[in-house]
Amino acid sequence: MIKTNCYVRCETNTIPGLPQENVFCNGLFRKPEDYQQSFIKTMPFEAPFQVFALFSARGNDGAAASVLQKLVREFPDIVRRSIGPKPFQFDIFSEHLVRLMNHHVVQTTDRNHTGIPKISFSVAVIHGNTLRIISAGNTRVFLHRKDQFMCLTKDHTVASELLLSGVISGDEVAAHPKRESLTQYLGKTDKEGLLVPDTTISVDLMASDAFFLLGDGLTRHLSTEEIQAVAKKETDWSAKVSEIVGLSISNGAKGAVSLLLIDVKEVFAPVKTNQPSNHTSSSKSTKQYANRQKEGVSRVRGKQSIKRRLLSILTPILLFVVFAMIGYITMAAILQNRKADLNKGNDDISTVDPEQVLNRIMYAINDQVHIYSEESLDSQSIQILYRGEAVTLISQGSTFSKVISSSGNTGFVISVMISEFDPTIEEALPELEADPTPIPTTEATTSATHSTEATHATSADPTETDVSDPTETSETSGTSETSETSETSET
Repeated sequence: MIKTNCYVRCETNTIPGLPQENVFCNGLFRKPEDYQQSFIKTMPFEAPFQVFALFSARGNDGAAASVLQKLVREFPDIVRRSIGPKPFQFDIFSEHLVRLMNHHVVQTTDRNHTGIPKISFSVAVIHGNTLRIISAGNTRVFLHRKDQFMCLTKDHTVASELLLSGVISGDEVAAHPKRESLTQYLGKTDKEGLLVPDTTISVDLMASDAFFLLGDGLTRHLSTEEIQAVAKKETDWSAKVSEIVGLSISNGAKGAVSLLLIDVKEVFAPVKTNQPSNHTSSSKSTKQYANRQKEGVSRVRGKQSIKRRLLSILTPILLFVVFAMIGYITMAAILQNRKADLNKGNDDISTVDPEQVLNRIMYAINDQVHIYSEESLDSQSIQILYRGEAVTLISQGSTFSKVISSSGNTGFVISVMISEFDPTIEEALPELEADPTPIPTTEATTSATHSTEATHATSADPTETDVSDPTETSETSGTSETSETSETSET
């Protein structure tokens, strides 16, 4: 059970050609009469199951506005049809929800308009104390928890995929011509491929958590750091919503300015309820049992005769199928052995070592990527990675991946926040304004010269001072002996 406050703010587009946006907040959505002015709402909720959504439609303005209005009006019924039997299973719910929404968009589009709108969406589902995200396109969801501020979604655009594959750098994304070309969206037909949204993010909510659903205009004109700076201010959430919207408009946003902020006020522990006992009268149940027993005897006898007849018919058929399968398996084994004999000796088949696949270098695709001590956003953040910072992948899961940082810290990161391609490759490096090598002064040059001469004098060859040349000694001795001999002869 969760107690929340929902803050909604939507602005009307001031120029044509921008995405049409709408929100859904537990039954509340923007109606046609609300487009004449800013749509500002605050609503409290307390329920075990809560759904919030933000939609951003691209295409012909008339078609996009019409289809989007029909979608949000039918969204409560789509949610009810997607829940399915109890107990609640998120995988089944998300699959049905996306399929029904996409079918609704394709079928309700007015064919007089040019093409089917492409609708980005982010759906936040609270079930019990857990937040789950379903997203496709370029709307985004952020989580604010104490000092942490993190993006829970990724953009499904051509430019984003080029960035993740290393084809372009982070500085090139904003100016890339395909930055708004969606790869996943509502409105996909069979010819355009399968709609595959992100459904892997799951967060156990805590009191004082807050999560943001942001439209295209906000994320295009505000950086993550700017939104985070406002979220950390010591003001109420209503003021923060107004400041974020105002800041985006100051930065040039002319439309697609929509924000849905959910503040988690209180989290209640789940309550276990006992199933009510059956107080049916024992005498009444005994009579009912006796009647059922009598009826059952005749039914059993009839079923037994039917079974005998079916058995006599099915036994030959089953024997034939069994022997046919045995023959098929035998022939397949013989052919497989022959194929193995033909391929024997071919040792050039390349194999992939799983350790080489896992123990590879990955890179953070954004700033403020946290490394957690456990596979949970509630665990301690032991290190923060910045875009392009390398880590070694140990194991990879659908939600979290285990990594070792360059500092030697081992922990878990959100899988979608790392890539095997370095996003900082080919980014422009700051140029040096001057040669960092200092210019030597006259005094320093003179001092260095004297020091060099002293060093040469000290390091002279020791054979010249300490050890006499044996050749020179021999020559001296020979000369002395010759002189003495000459003097003796003269005498």
